[in-house]
Amino acid sequence: MSAAPRRTPMLLLAAGGMAIAVIVALVLWASSAASRPPDLRVVGAYVPQPASPDVAAAYFTVTNSGGEQDELTGVTSDVSAETMMHRSTAQTMEMVGTLPVPAHGRLVFDPGRYHVMMEKPTRRLRQGDHVALTLSFRRSAAITVEAIVKPVGYRPDGT
Repeated sequence: MSAAPRRTPMLLLAAGGMAIAVIVALVLWASSAASRPPDLRVVGAYVPQPASPDVAAAYFTVTNSGGEQDELTGVTSDVSAETMMHRSTAQTMEMVGTLPVPAHGRLVFDPGRYHVMMEKPTRRLRQGDHVALTLSFRRSAAITVEAIVKPVGYRPDGT
């Protein structure tokens, strides 16, 4: 009776080589995905109709599908020369200079958290009007969006 050729070591060597190739490919793919620059979008921009003619607020969400963080450094508006970013807490409101937009994450401006305050609007804002907001970032190009003026007390989720 003759012995079968010994192929097992060759098969193991080939399988091991393929496993190493797959691992290297996965590591390269993961590192290239993680180092993708910020990829920003602004969605859901709105301005509740102001109750006072002296001040208005704007809300929106900045999403980042890129692999690196960016920072929102400021917001300007076509209806106010005085536009500031604020953070609200239970008792206070404070101006903020920059806010992080995390990699694969989002920065949400909504009532009770962050908002853009536009002081002394140059025109009366009524429901249905459009307000141009230009968001500036540390790394990415500025993004201009049209925020629609919504009814007083508007909340996008209906709460």
